[in-house]
Amino acid sequence: SVHQFAFRLKSLNIQRLSGTFQQLVAQNELLRTTFVSTPAGVFQVIHQDMSKDAKVAQVTAKSLDEFTTHDRERGFHMGDRMFLRMTVVATASSDRFLVLTMHHVLYDSHAAHFVMSDFQRLYQTLPVVPRPPFRHVMDFILAQDPAVTKAFWQTYLGGSSGTLLGVEVASTSFENTEPLCVRAATSRSKLAEIAAAANVTLATLVQFGWAATLRRYTRQTDIVFGQVLANRNIPVQGVERYRKLHSTISSLLRIFSTRMMGAVMSSVPSRVQFDANTKLATLLGALEGSNRDVIPHGHASLVDIKQWSGVEGELFNTLFAFVESQATLESQCDEFEAVDSSETRHTNTSDYYPYEVIVVPATDDGLELHALASPNHMSWTHAHSILVEFDDLLATLANLPDFAEASVDVLDGLSGSQTHFINECALGPQVELPFALLHHGFEAHTSKYPMDPAVEFNGLVLTYGEVNDQSNKLARQLAELGAGVGSRVAVIMERCLEFPIAMLAVLKAGAAMIPLDATFPAHRLSYILDDADAVAVITTEANDYRIDEMELSIPVVFTSSNNLAKAPPVTQHLTALTSPKDEAYVVYTSGSTGHPKGVPVVHDAAVNVIVNRSSDIPRGSRVVQFMAIGFDGCQWETWKALSFGGTLVLRQSDVLATVASANVLSCTPTALALLGDPAQFPRLKVVAVGGEAMPMAINNLWSSSHVTLLNCYGPTECAIESHVKELHPNAAVTIGAPIQNTACYILDKWQKPVPVGVEGEMYLGGVCVSPGYINRPLETESHFVADPFAGGSMYRTGDIGRLQWNGEFEVIGRQDTQVKLKGYRIELDEVADAMQQHPLVTSAAVLVKNNTHLVGYYAPSTVSVDDLRAVVEDLLPPFMVPAVWMGMTELPQNANGKIDKKALARVDVSVHLERLESETEKTLAEIWATVLNIDATTIGRNTSFFAVGGDSISTLKVLNCMQRQLGMTKLTLSAILKHPKLSDMAALVVC
Repeated sequence: SVHQFAFRLKSLNIQRLSGTFQQLVAQNELLRTTFVSTPAGVFQVIHQDMSKDAKVAQVTAKSLDEFTTHDRERGFHMGDRMFLRMTVVATASSDRFLVLTMHHVLYDSHAAHFVMSDFQRLYQTLPVVPRPPFRHVMDFILAQDPAVTKAFWQTYLGGSSGTLLGVEVASTSFENTEPLCVRAATSRSKLAEIAAAANVTLATLVQFGWAATLRRYTRQTDIVFGQVLANRNIPVQGVERYRKLHSTISSLLRIFSTRMMGAVMSSVPSRVQFDANTKLATLLGALEGSNRDVIPHGHASLVDIKQWSGVEGELFNTLFAFVESQATLESQCDEFEAVDSSETRHTNTSDYYPYEVIVVPATDDGLELHALASPNHMSWTHAHSILVEFDDLLATLANLPDFAEASVDVLDGLSGSQTHFINECALGPQVELPFALLHHGFEAHTSKYPMDPAVEFNGLVLTYGEVNDQSNKLARQLAELGAGVGSRVAVIMERCLEFPIAMLAVLKAGAAMIPLDATFPAHRLSYILDDADAVAVITTEANDYRIDEMELSIPVVFTSSNNLAKAPPVTQHLTALTSPKDEAYVVYTSGSTGHPKGVPVVHDAAVNVIVNRSSDIPRGSRVVQFMAIGFDGCQWETWKALSFGGTLVLRQSDVLATVASANVLSCTPTALALLGDPAQFPRLKVVAVGGEAMPMAINNLWSSSHVTLLNCYGPTECAIESHVKELHPNAAVTIGAPIQNTACYILDKWQKPVPVGVEGEMYLGGVCVSPGYINRPLETESHFVADPFAGGSMYRTGDIGRLQWNGEFEVIGRQDTQVKLKGYRIELDEVADAMQQHPLVTSAAVLVKNNTHLVGYYAPSTVSVDDLRAVVEDLLPPFMVPAVWMGMTELPQNANGKIDKKALARVDVSVHLERLESETEKTLAEIWATVLNIDATTIGRNTSFFAVGGDSISTLKVLNCMQRQLGMTKLTLSAILKHPKLSDMAALVVC
């Protein structure tokens, strides 16, 4: 990091500029400082004479901005003779500029301004106030008892786990170049008044506001962040001597170190523990006191503080600075004109922390909230929204009616603008449903078009009229057996013409159907029938063996389409008093107890799903019944076809032939990948996928073809579909917005909305929500909760998601796949999803190995590891990039057709590490292993330093070791940060 200043020169006298520069360097020993790396460490060296090095360079450039950008990127190296340089820049516009560039290792922002101020005075032969030697600061630090400082930080951070601002989105650059700045809505004087009433400083009040902002974004109550200390009130020796020598300017030396040249500023942790039972005034007072306690120990290095804290991983990844008075670059010489900041403005981005916030006074009675952010962690929009929330919290603190009695919960709500946006996005449009009961769509179409083909299987076709007639007859039989509203009837079959007839019959009788695959084990079927309290079973003669195994005590109806067709017509149809809130069907899913659990879906929930995007299935569409009979996706297929005049094409043994004959297909991404090239299916028009994350390769293949590709999301407990998003090639795969009459909320563990872009648990509300699990009151109570936003109930999905600023929702993964590695919370499914953005990857999974690093598994094995790594690095921050990659022909699957992660965990991945090739790489691997306390055998030549637990602090340790062990005195921290892969870092040594 560097400081830069620029002046427009009205005239050029290069000899005078060079002489002034040499004079400035001669007067201040800090400007004559270099660094030397030795086996004992890095040492600071002060040279007696550096007049030969203090030269003003002359260059030409198209513009000042072009030069300053290049000069910042050029940076400084450990072996450089000087850590500041002065350059005269001649631009294409014939302007000449004087640019001073300084490295922050020697100069903080105060000292940087001192350098320019002193330079201008010397240029005019004016006297310059002698500045105290920086060595006095070092003497003060060395005089402190390290044991006392260590004990302080251990106590201060005891019990903390650190606070890390999460990843919102990763990109290579911001989509907006506007400054990240918000002018506070509350005046500085108003905030100062509140601070004074609480007996704290304005800086403490604003600092508390930032802690509260992090509380909103991390959902933690124990907050740690970095704070910048000016450290310009250090009591050092020599004050009186300088005052006596310069009595006329003694007012400028009231505090000795305020005039000192050097990097006195430091960054240390600040901790705020929010207690719901503690008043805000008490918390503020505690923060004011801890700030005072920190000052004597502010000289400690972050490396030491982190080690003393005992926190695994990073302590914090945000930085806060409050500037008491904003230093401005002023011209003190007629020949120098200070360049407007817009001509030399820096980027919005930060290389060190995901987010840095700087609060500075405005020219009037205001405050400006500035930020620097990392594009690898968030978008510009998200970075700006954090400042908006910060401003909102400051306003909240300033406008409390009774600050002295206010408690922490007054800080819980989000800003008005963000709350409005979240509310707008949470609710799908409110739409009146075209029919009340699930089978009414079928009946309506039958009355108009009874000769339309309704069901097709193995070359046999039944019309709507035939299916209606046969289901009416079967419904009469069920009614005679006692089936009706409030009862449940099981349909135990394999694919056959009778399957949709049986389901219709149950609904016509007023009962709820339980579709079950006849291939299920008899004991599982028996358990379900008993648990659901089924009053009857419908099956076919083909499944009599399974029925015999079950030894049922309830009626069993063996039916066939042929027999129903021959039976006498029903002269009086049933008029069941079914309501939209009665059960339509029950789906049994895997349960945590080892037994399947029943999820009832009511009629209006099912109808709401079926009518969504009904235009995708016009009359005459051929819809494949592809999903397993007991799977809720089967209900989507059946009623999407039969409600709007489509033909339900039951899957045959020749799956490809069945799909090739259809217009609409619903399946998982895994199944879609197995179908191969969409060109084989020219009749397909709509493909709906769900149940799994969509790999980008499959998305690109199918969404760029002749079909409309839909990404569907929704658990069984919410009628299988609450979101549908049409996908496009190379576009982000999201689930879009909630469909009509549904709601989606991203909430924290207290069931309060999280900010946009922040991960939380997905809750679904609206008409889609099931009444709860059958015979499982405790599970129902924990998963189905009151909806405090729109009324009714909402379902806790257990899925981790977030709302994006474009109004779409994104599913990150499951709560049970979230891990914490090196202090970072990582959603493994999110990493796997990033891997699946590679255009050739068809499946991917990620596991944690040895609690030290991530392993990425992918198929097919022919995918280039370098290409895959590049894709992931473009999408995720370094700590989420797998350290080890393993390509496989295909990933193992369990009995449910999902990736078998237990089988993956047994695979030996060490043999897949890229072998270290040179002695430099081996030495560097040993350095990494020592610094990170990991096994060197887990490091390959293409392993990323950050992927195995490296962070900004450990990077400094690696740099020091490389300088000592490999003699790389000119290697810079920025070079290492830009080349985290071991082979690339080793190449820097060779260069």
